[in-house]
Amino acid sequence: DIFKPSCTFSSCHGTENPAFGLDLESVDGLHSRLINHASQSSSEKSFLVPGKPEESWLFDTLSKCNPGEGVSKMPKSSPSLLEAGQVAMIRDWIKAGAKNN
Repeated sequence: DIFKPSCTFSSCHGTENPAFGLDLESVDGLHSRLINHASQSSSEKSFLVPGKPEESWLFDTLSKCNPGEGVSKMPKSSPSLLEAGQVAMIRDWIKAGAKNN
Protein backbone atom coordinates (compact mmCIF):
# COMPACT_ATOMS: atom_id res chain seq x y z
CA ASP A 1 0.00 0.00 0.00
CA ILE A 2 2.92 2.37 0.56
CA PHE A 3 5.71 1.17 -1.71
CA LYS A 4 3.79 0.67 -4.95
CA PRO A 5 2.23 4.16 -5.27
CA SER A 6 5.17 5.98 -3.70
CA CYS A 7 8.19 4.17 -5.12
CA THR A 8 7.10 2.92 -8.54
CA PHE A 9 5.18 5.93 -9.92
CA SER A 10 8.14 7.06 -12.05
CA SER A 11 9.35 3.49 -12.65
CA CYS A 12 12.20 3.90 -10.14
CA HIS A 13 11.51 0.63 -8.34
CA GLY A 14 9.10 -0.96 -10.80
CA THR A 15 9.41 -4.41 -12.31
CA GLU A 16 11.41 -3.37 -15.38
CA ASN A 17 14.99 -2.31 -14.62
CA PRO A 18 14.38 -1.27 -10.99
CA ALA A 19 16.81 1.21 -9.44
CA PHE A 20 19.55 -0.60 -7.52
CA GLY A 21 17.86 -3.90 -8.38
CA LEU A 22 15.05 -3.26 -5.88
CA ASP A 23 11.64 -4.10 -7.35
CA LEU A 24 8.95 -2.75 -5.01
CA GLU A 25 6.08 -3.30 -7.43
CA SER A 26 5.83 -7.11 -7.57
CA VAL A 27 4.05 -8.44 -4.50
CA ASP A 28 5.48 -11.96 -4.83
CA GLY A 29 8.82 -12.06 -3.03
CA LEU A 30 8.64 -8.44 -1.83
CA HIS A 31 9.36 -9.32 1.79
CA SER A 32 12.42 -11.35 0.83
CA ARG A 33 13.70 -8.57 -1.44
CA LEU A 34 13.38 -6.03 1.38
CA ILE A 35 14.98 -8.24 4.04
CA ASN A 36 17.89 -9.36 1.85
CA HIS A 37 18.62 -6.16 -0.08
CA ALA A 38 22.09 -4.69 0.37
CA SER A 39 22.24 -0.96 1.01
CA GLN A 40 23.64 0.92 -1.98
CA SER A 41 24.43 4.12 -0.09
CA SER A 42 27.57 5.45 1.50
CA SER A 43 25.92 4.91 4.88
CA GLU A 44 27.25 2.09 7.01
CA LYS A 45 23.71 1.14 8.02
CA SER A 46 22.17 -2.08 6.76
CA PHE A 47 19.25 -1.69 4.39
CA LEU A 48 16.73 -3.22 6.81
CA VAL A 49 17.33 -4.44 10.35
CA PRO A 50 14.19 -6.17 11.68
CA GLY A 51 13.27 -4.75 15.09
CA LYS A 52 15.55 -1.72 14.70
CA PRO A 53 14.18 1.08 12.50
CA GLU A 54 16.85 3.55 13.64
CA GLU A 55 19.54 1.16 12.34
CA SER A 56 17.76 0.61 9.01
CA TRP A 57 18.78 2.65 5.97
CA LEU A 58 15.28 2.10 4.52
CA PHE A 59 13.72 3.95 7.46
CA ASP A 60 16.29 6.75 7.25
CA THR A 61 15.75 7.34 3.56
CA LEU A 62 11.96 7.41 3.91
CA SER A 63 11.85 9.57 7.04
CA LYS A 64 14.51 12.22 6.58
CA CYS A 65 16.84 13.86 4.12
CA ASN A 66 20.50 14.21 5.05
CA PRO A 67 22.72 14.00 1.95
CA GLY A 68 25.85 14.63 4.04
CA GLU A 69 25.30 11.27 5.73
CA GLY A 70 24.41 9.41 2.53
CA VAL A 71 20.66 9.76 3.07
CA SER A 72 18.85 11.43 0.20
CA LYS A 73 15.09 11.79 0.35
CA MET A 74 12.85 9.12 -1.05
CA PRO A 75 10.79 9.05 -3.10
CA LYS A 76 13.51 10.79 -5.06
CA SER A 77 11.25 12.19 -7.80
CA SER A 78 8.67 13.43 -5.31
CA PRO A 79 8.67 17.02 -4.06
CA SER A 80 8.41 15.81 -0.46
CA LEU A 81 8.98 12.88 1.86
CA LEU A 82 6.25 10.34 2.53
CA GLU A 83 3.39 11.43 4.76
CA ALA A 84 4.08 11.11 8.50
CA GLY A 85 1.47 8.36 8.88
CA GLN A 86 3.10 6.27 6.15
CA VAL A 87 6.54 6.70 7.73
CA ALA A 88 5.09 5.69 11.10
CA MET A 89 3.58 2.53 9.56
CA ILE A 90 6.96 1.53 8.12
CA ARG A 91 8.72 2.32 11.41
CA ASP A 92 6.18 0.24 13.35
CA TRP A 93 6.50 -2.63 10.85
CA ILE A 94 10.30 -2.67 11.16
CA LYS A 95 10.11 -2.32 14.96
CA ALA A 96 7.73 -5.30 15.11
CA GLY A 97 10.32 -7.43 13.33
CA ALA A 98 9.55 -6.68 9.65
CA LYS A 99 7.26 -9.67 9.44
CA ASN A 100 5.99 -11.02 6.14
CA ASN A 101 2.49 -9.57 6.45
